[in-house]
Amino acid sequence: MKKTPGMPLSKDWRKAFPMEETRRVVQLVQDTWDWLVAKGTPKFNPKSAEPHLTQFLQAVLKTRAGVCGLTGKFAAEDMNADANLDTGELENRHRTDIRYFSDRKKVDLTFEFKKLKPQSESRLRYYGDSGMLRFVDGKYSRDKHLAFMVGLIADEADKCVKGLKMAIGKPDIAAQLHLLKSSNGDCIHEPSRELPGLVRFDTEHSRAALGDQPDIVLCHLFLLYGDAVEA
Repeated sequence: MKKTPGMPLSKDWRKAFPMEETRRVVQLVQDTWDWLVAKGTPKFNPKSAEPHLTQFLQAVLKTRAGVCGLTGKFAAEDMNADANLDTGELENRHRTDIRYFSDRKKVDLTFEFKKLKPQSESRLRYYGDSGMLRFVDGKYSRDKHLAFMVGLIADEADKCVKGLKMAIGKPDIAAQLHLLKSSNGDCIHEPSRELPGLVRFDTEHSRAALGDQPDIVLCHLFLLYGDAVEA
């Protein structure tokens, strides 16, 4: 696949990226989640399905954004697809969990949420076809340099995160995720290089195989509820 003219894959994207706005968005997501959990919001607990949790969270976020000085909007379950002009069909349909976008600040952030448990099946959902790979294969955050994976942890938080990092670091999974290593050989950057103090770690992924897509950094944020909060 040839690169599209006029779309240089700049390595200096951080110089122009609205990182301060991004920090405020991530902080609001964290603070709003913690507030909803602390106040015992009905149906906002591990028994509820992940779509309900993310949709409810987005509904609260949009009411709090302006108070925090954010100029953009939060959306949930945005549907995106490619239009095939030859067949008249919509292809590569997908929905994002939560998206924040602002024309004024030129920022567009996608947050993909997954319940994370110590079991391997849960880790696979996090990094596999319905999780991280959606960013790697270009379904999510096309033409974007930064996005977010959000793990919802109800118990054994340290065990969940440790197991996830070990899984991502395995050679076969790292290859599947097209992980890019740092100069010292690390493929998991902890503490975060992009948002230290706000997210747990970062991973960087090559999208060179897509031809016209820049590489992407995924920031990994973990939100606690249930027994994980009381531990």
